[in-house]
Amino acid sequence: MKKKHFLYILIFSISFGLNSCSTYKDVTIENISDIKITGSSLESVQLDILVQINNPNFYDVNITGYNLEISMENTQLGTVNSNNKITIEGNSNKYHHLPVELKLKGIFSGAIAFFSAFTKEKIKIKITGTVDAKAMMLDRVIDINIEKEVKLSK
Repeated sequence: MKKKHFLYILIFSISFGLNSCSTYKDVTIENISDIKITGSSLESVQLDILVQINNPNFYDVNITGYNLEISMENTQLGTVNSNNKITIEGNSNKYHHLPVELKLKGIFSGAIAFFSAFTKEKIKIKITGTVDAKAMMLDRVIDINIEKEVKLSK
Protein backbone atom coordinates (compact mmCIF):
# COMPACT_ATOMS: atom_id res chain seq x y z
CA MET A 1 0.00 0.00 0.00
CA LYS A 2 2.86 2.39 0.82
CA LYS A 3 4.45 1.66 -2.56
CA LYS A 4 1.20 2.56 -4.30
CA HIS A 5 0.94 5.91 -2.46
CA PHE A 6 4.57 6.67 -3.23
CA LEU A 7 3.99 5.85 -6.91
CA TYR A 8 0.93 8.16 -7.06
CA ILE A 9 2.86 10.99 -5.40
CA LEU A 10 5.79 10.48 -7.77
CA ILE A 11 3.54 10.49 -10.87
CA PHE A 12 1.69 13.60 -9.62
CA SER A 13 4.98 15.41 -8.92
CA ILE A 14 6.42 14.63 -12.35
CA SER A 15 3.25 15.62 -14.20
CA PHE A 16 2.96 18.87 -12.17
CA GLY A 17 6.59 19.69 -12.94
CA LEU A 18 6.18 19.04 -16.66
CA ASN A 19 2.91 20.99 -16.77
CA SER A 20 4.44 24.04 -15.08
CA CYS A 21 7.19 24.13 -17.73
CA SER A 22 4.62 24.24 -20.51
CA THR A 23 3.10 27.46 -19.15
CA TYR A 24 6.25 29.47 -19.85
CA LYS A 25 5.55 32.98 -21.16
CA ASP A 26 8.26 34.93 -22.96
CA VAL A 27 10.09 37.66 -21.12
CA THR A 28 9.64 40.98 -22.95
CA ILE A 29 11.55 44.23 -23.11
CA GLU A 30 8.97 46.89 -22.36
CA ASN A 31 11.03 50.07 -22.54
CA ILE A 32 14.51 51.51 -22.95
CA SER A 33 14.52 54.69 -20.92
CA ASP A 34 18.14 55.81 -20.71
CA ILE A 35 21.54 55.20 -22.27
CA LYS A 36 24.63 56.36 -20.43
CA ILE A 37 28.09 56.44 -21.99
CA THR A 38 30.58 55.04 -19.51
CA GLY A 39 33.69 54.92 -21.72
CA SER A 40 35.00 54.80 -25.26
CA SER A 41 37.91 53.88 -27.48
CA LEU A 42 38.50 53.95 -31.24
CA GLU A 43 36.91 50.51 -31.67
CA SER A 44 34.17 50.46 -29.04
CA VAL A 45 31.89 52.40 -26.72
CA GLN A 46 30.92 51.25 -23.23
CA LEU A 47 27.27 51.91 -22.45
CA ASP A 48 24.93 51.41 -19.52
CA ILE A 49 21.44 50.83 -20.93
CA LEU A 50 18.45 51.12 -18.58
CA VAL A 51 15.92 48.55 -19.77
CA GLN A 52 12.49 47.67 -18.41
CA ILE A 53 12.04 43.88 -18.55
CA ASN A 54 8.72 42.13 -17.90
CA ASN A 55 8.72 38.55 -16.59
CA PRO A 56 5.09 37.34 -16.43
CA ASN A 57 6.11 33.92 -15.05
CA PHE A 58 5.91 33.04 -11.37
CA TYR A 59 9.52 31.84 -11.45
CA ASP A 60 12.82 33.60 -12.16
CA VAL A 61 14.16 33.65 -15.70
CA ASN A 62 17.87 33.99 -16.42
CA ILE A 63 19.10 35.99 -19.37
CA THR A 64 22.20 34.03 -20.35
CA GLY A 65 23.39 36.10 -23.30
CA TYR A 66 22.45 38.45 -26.09
CA ASN A 67 23.54 39.32 -29.62
CA LEU A 68 22.32 42.74 -30.71
CA GLU A 69 22.81 45.24 -33.53
CA ILE A 70 22.49 48.88 -32.49
CA SER A 71 21.69 51.79 -34.80
CA MET A 72 21.56 55.44 -33.81
CA GLU A 73 19.95 58.17 -35.91
CA ASN A 74 19.54 55.69 -38.83
CA THR A 75 23.25 54.79 -38.82
CA GLN A 76 24.28 51.28 -37.86
CA LEU A 77 26.82 51.64 -35.07
CA GLY A 78 27.83 48.07 -34.33
CA THR A 79 27.20 44.92 -32.32
CA VAL A 80 26.81 43.96 -28.69
CA ASN A 81 27.53 40.39 -27.61
CA SER A 82 27.45 39.28 -24.01
CA ASN A 83 27.32 36.12 -21.95
CA ASN A 84 26.69 37.96 -18.66
CA LYS A 85 23.94 36.28 -16.65
CA ILE A 86 21.08 38.51 -15.53
CA THR A 87 18.33 37.13 -13.29
CA ILE A 88 14.84 38.52 -13.88
CA GLU A 89 12.63 37.91 -10.84
CA GLY A 90 9.32 36.13 -11.32
CA ASN A 91 6.19 38.26 -11.73
CA SER A 92 8.23 41.43 -12.14
CA ASN A 93 8.30 44.41 -14.46
CA LYS A 94 11.43 46.25 -13.34
CA TYR A 95 14.23 48.32 -14.81
CA HIS A 96 17.65 46.67 -15.11
CA HIS A 97 21.05 48.17 -15.92
CA LEU A 98 22.72 46.39 -18.83
CA PRO A 99 26.39 47.31 -19.06
CA VAL A 100 27.46 46.60 -22.65
CA GLU A 101 30.41 47.16 -24.93
CA LEU A 102 29.31 48.31 -28.36
CA LYS A 103 31.86 47.24 -30.98
CA LEU A 104 31.72 49.88 -33.68
CA LYS A 105 31.25 48.64 -37.26
CA GLY A 106 32.80 51.57 -39.08
CA ILE A 107 35.02 53.90 -37.11
CA PHE A 108 34.12 56.99 -39.15
CA SER A 109 30.36 56.47 -39.67
CA GLY A 110 29.89 55.13 -36.15
CA ALA A 111 31.94 57.89 -34.56
CA ILE A 112 30.16 60.65 -36.50
CA ALA A 113 26.70 59.35 -35.52
CA PHE A 114 27.82 58.71 -31.97
CA PHE A 115 29.37 62.13 -31.37
CA SER A 116 26.58 64.00 -33.18
CA ALA A 117 24.19 62.46 -30.65
CA PHE A 118 25.86 64.52 -27.92
CA THR A 119 24.21 67.64 -29.32
CA LYS A 120 20.72 66.21 -28.80
CA GLU A 121 18.68 65.60 -25.69
CA LYS A 122 17.05 62.49 -27.18
CA ILE A 123 18.29 60.16 -29.87
CA LYS A 124 16.54 57.73 -32.18
CA ILE A 125 17.84 54.26 -31.45
CA LYS A 126 17.09 50.88 -33.00
CA ILE A 127 18.07 47.58 -31.38
CA THR A 128 17.59 44.27 -33.18
CA GLY A 129 18.85 40.78 -32.42
CA THR A 130 18.29 37.95 -30.00
CA VAL A 131 18.33 37.37 -26.25
CA ASP A 132 18.98 33.91 -24.79
CA ALA A 133 16.79 33.07 -21.78
CA LYS A 134 16.68 30.05 -19.51
CA ALA A 135 14.06 29.02 -16.97
CA MET A 136 13.96 25.71 -15.17
CA MET A 137 14.81 23.22 -17.93
CA LEU A 138 13.72 25.40 -20.87
CA ASP A 139 16.00 27.40 -23.16
CA ARG A 140 14.46 30.16 -25.28
CA VAL A 141 15.73 32.57 -27.90
CA ILE A 142 13.77 35.82 -27.84
CA ASP A 143 13.78 38.08 -30.91
CA ILE A 144 14.29 41.79 -30.21
CA ASN A 145 13.23 44.61 -32.54
CA ILE A 146 12.91 47.98 -30.80
CA GLU A 147 12.95 51.44 -32.34
CA LYS A 148 12.35 54.56 -30.26
CA GLU A 149 13.68 57.88 -29.03
CA VAL A 150 15.76 57.54 -25.89
CA LYS A 151 17.26 60.03 -23.45
CA LEU A 152 21.05 60.12 -23.68
CA SER A 153 22.83 60.75 -20.39
CA LYS A 154 26.23 62.34 -20.70
